[in-house]
Order: sequence, then structure tokens, then C-alpha cells
Amino acid sequence: MKGFFITGTDTGVGKTYFTALLTRALRQQSIPAIPLKPISAGDRSDSITLSEASGGVVSPAEINPVHFTAPLSPYAASILESRPFPWGILRE
Repeated sequence: MKGFFITGTDTGVGKTYFTALLTRALRQQSIPAIPLKPISAGDRSDSITLSEASGGVVSPAEINPVHFTAPLSPYAASILESRPFPWGILRE
């Protein structure tokens, strides 16, 4: 299975926007692309956007299995919420 890892230097730089565009473009070419955002913190709108880009093939919960409520970096949110940071999901 091939994949892309899309990263950016800050919030609001277009990672989700680009991922949604890429997902839609690939799916229009009959490539069964599925976006993932394994860990998030704060607002969950990104996972909803990505689910819509997949045509609803995957749910927001499947796209984003680990969510912290504090609007911080995921690592900082894990400390604030006294939850262990899920390093293993990143290794998968």
C-alpha cells in the first residue's frame, strides 16, 4: 500500500485543505484513497472535512481515532488531560 504523509509547519497552513483536494482527485480517478488524521486536538472539523472528501466511505471517528479536547498540540493536550500520548498509532 502506498501512502502520502502531509505535514506543515503550523496550524492553518492548508494541510487539511490539500488532503481533501488530493483525496477527491484520487477518488475521481477510481483510486480508493482514504485520508487519515490519527491524532488531533481541539476542534474535530478536520476529520469531518476529510470524511466528506472520501465520499463518506470512512467516518470522522475512523479518520481520527485519537482525539484530545484541549486546543493545544496533541502532545501538550495529552499532558493536560493526563492521558498517555499514543506513539504506537504513529508507528503503524
